[in-house]
Amino acid sequence: MNDSLHTVLIVDDNEVNRKILFRILQDEYLVLQAENGAQALDLLRTSPQKVSAVLLDLIMPVMDGYAFLRALKNTPVYGIPVIVTTGNSARESEQQTFNLGAWDFVPKPYDPQILKYRLQSAIARSESVALQKMKHMSEHDALTGLHNRTKFFEETRLMLNANPSLHFAFVRFDVDRFALINTFFGNAEGDRLLKYIAEHLTRSIMQNFTHITYGRIEADEFAFCCAYEDLSLLQALIQQSIYDSKQYPLAFEIVLTFGIYLVSDRSISPRQMLDNANLASKQVKGHYSNHISFYDEEMGRMLIAEQEIVNEMNHALQDGQFSIYVQPKYDLHTNLPAGAEVLVRWMHPDKGMIPPRQIHPHL
Repeated sequence: MNDSLHTVLIVDDNEVNRKILFRILQDEYLVLQAENGAQALDLLRTSPQKVSAVLLDLIMPVMDGYAFLRALKNTPVYGIPVIVTTGNSARESEQQTFNLGAWDFVPKPYDPQILKYRLQSAIARSESVALQKMKHMSEHDALTGLHNRTKFFEETRLMLNANPSLHFAFVRFDVDRFALINTFFGNAEGDRLLKYIAEHLTRSIMQNFTHITYGRIEADEFAFCCAYEDLSLLQALIQQSIYDSKQYPLAFEIVLTFGIYLVSDRSISPRQMLDNANLASKQVKGHYSNHISFYDEEMGRMLIAEQEIVNEMNHALQDGQFSIYVQPKYDLHTNLPAGAEVLVRWMHPDKGMIPPRQIHPHL
């Protein structure tokens, strides 16, 4: 058996017609046969061979061609090109089969060359559609339909390179306490909220900018990059988005937190731009009055300093740079020692004593 050949399924209750089609196709295709629509559906579901096209008669017992086309839409193999082969050349029959999803229409008696051409054309179109679907799936988030992280970064880089004279803002936002929504209301409700946010993102914010890219980064994290002339317009739209999100019909306060990096260095990657915007958003995470923060260079310096400390900590432990201090505790009534609190301090050989807040900024 030649695995490189396409497989064609012939569906016809007339054995003579099946034999004629088999002789026409046998040299160029692998051929399967079914006597009616029901048998054909079973073959499509169970055959180890992937069927590339179906040649379908309309008038058959058990399940005719019209019923087969209707049923095919509800099967996992939907999308296979179907070419109707029938002696009924009435225009209404042709129109009805097209409405039901048929790809082409070939009348009997068969012209072998025309039949092969139309079959080849249908298979080529089907493969092109399949490739486009695969490409779309590889570039888009399955839940929201937005660009995924990789495609968003790619489109953002192309946009920045193509518009060197424009000012851009990289905006990252997420939903505060999103995990609680999944916990209290279920993942399905969380998914509905994410789709609501994505629809609002494409419908509202995107309509106000000529140059813009956007995508879902992961979970409840979204981002967009847009050219701007007036920052007040961007801020106003973000404030409107925050207000609109609160109108979502759920017994839970929906709060969006935004971090904004005004793109001052185009040489850094969109990944780094996202990190900068993410760092900015952390400054207002959990605040009740302010949900927007802009990245500045001081945040960047703090991030570098924190990372340096993290990088040196393991070596500091091995090198014995941590010292233990005992702070006594006294009974207020007797003024006598009643215990002690043990404190650990990092004595860095170059930086001196590093305070706990510098090791853990959120203390």
